[in-house]
Amino acid sequence: MAIQENKLEGDALEVEIVLSSSRIPEEERSTTNSLTIDTNTVKGGSSESDPEGQTATARHIERILKPIHDTLRPIGDAVVTPVALVADHLIPKIERIPWYHFFALSIIVAIPAACYIIGFTKIGYGLQTFYFLSRYFEQHAYVLALSLVGFALVLFLLDFHHWHSKCGILSRYIAVSILILGTAVLVCFISATHPYGPISLYIVLMPVWLVLAKNLFYRHLRMRTYVPWLSGP
Repeated sequence: MAIQENKLEGDALEVEIVLSSSRIPEEERSTTNSLTIDTNTVKGGSSESDPEGQTATARHIERILKPIHDTLRPIGDAVVTPVALVADHLIPKIERIPWYHFFALSIIVAIPAACYIIGFTKIGYGLQTFYFLSRYFEQHAYVLALSLVGFALVLFLLDFHHWHSKCGILSRYIAVSILILGTAVLVCFISATHPYGPISLYIVLMPVWLVLAKNLFYRHLRMRTYVPWLSGP
């Protein structure tokens, strides 16, 4: 059997099949059958090309979804655009941190963590610390607590939050520092009976330490830049 292809005009293809076999009778050996096949028909499409290159099913789905898209797009724009503007102003952008600032901030962040690990964990001297505090200082916890409450009451009666002069601001900083340090010491005094006090104190004082470090070492740096830098260490 031999097949010969002759291309005609357009997309039509003429296939000529020649049958030749010894098993076929002599009069039928060189029979030639011509078959003309339209390539568009074989591909499953029509001879007329689709101007948009889409099938009928795809165009039908598009006609269904287009009204939904046209309806929901203005709603989405009205919701997403304000959210994007607010996020752009509220969420600080990450800026490149110089290598020397990276190492400096790593040391600043590591200081409280190192103090806590050394003083209040089993890796360091946590057991000795708890034993020492419970034996010598736990009985003074109530006196310290009453002293802190009395000191805060005196500051409130003196309207210390209205001290706006240079001397008043300095005195206010000192008073607030005394209250914070006194509370930290009080938590340490009762750590034998409240072992979760030191780690809670660490969690609370860590942001205070970072703000203090910013005011001391990065006073001229914007907070929107300082906060993303802290993600490096």
